Amino acid sequence: MGAIALWSGFSLAAIGANPSHVQQLLISKQCVACDLQGALLQSANLQSAVLRGADLRQANLRNAQLNGADLQGALFNQAVLDNAALNQAHLTGADFSDASLVGVRLARTEIRQANFSGADLSGFTALDATFQDVSLRQANLSAAVLLRASVAEGDFTTANLQAADMFQFHTTRSDFSGADLTGADLTNARILRSRFDQANLTNASLRDATLVDVSFEGAYFCGTIMPDGSENNSSCGEEVALSQSAGLGVWVR
Repeated sequence: MGAIALWSGFSLAAIGANPSHVQQLLISKQCVACDLQGALLQSANLQSAVLRGADLRQANLRNAQLNGADLQGALFNQAVLDNAALNQAHLTGADFSDASLVGVRLARTEIRQANFSGADLSGFTALDATFQDVSLRQANLSAAVLLRASVAEGDFTTANLQAADMFQFHTTRSDFSGADLTGADLTNARILRSRFDQANLTNASLRDATLVDVSFEGAYFCGTIMPDGSENNSSCGEEVALSQSAGLGVWVR
């Protein structure tokens, strides 16, 4: 029992987690390919920890400090990371599908080949972050801050980007088909060779955006500010219904 007290109140008991692996992580911050499934690590200081290939599925990492951590290839499926700090963490190949990352901070983080499909990233911050070959399919990014973020080959299909701050956002070869960008701010964005087919752009702003080889086939424009400052109301009055299947306010016409 004395050993457990060293962990500032953390319990080593967790569904599926290997207690010796949890102890190893908290002592050394080194736990490559460890079994941490369901581990209770809320508010843990794991800054610069090495967790390559670790299994953190369904783990509780709410408010955890993971700045600069090596999380390459780690599994976070259905984990809770609300309000965690992952600034400048290494996330290549990490799987966050269906995880809760509400309010997570990813400033200046380079993210390659990671999976955020179905994850809740509402209110998360990714200032100056770089994403490449990342899946955000059906993810909830409402009120996300993607200020000056750069995305190459991103999959945002049917994602919820309502009220997202995407000022000076840069993307190339990305797919936003069926995404809900209601109220999103894409002012000064640079969008190249990307698709917004069937996307909802109600009250979105594309003011001063650079659009090169961008497809908007079937997109919904109402109160949309275009790059030249004009307001596009060409779709106003058309019926728009919310899809209940995704549970993210994804829209269909």
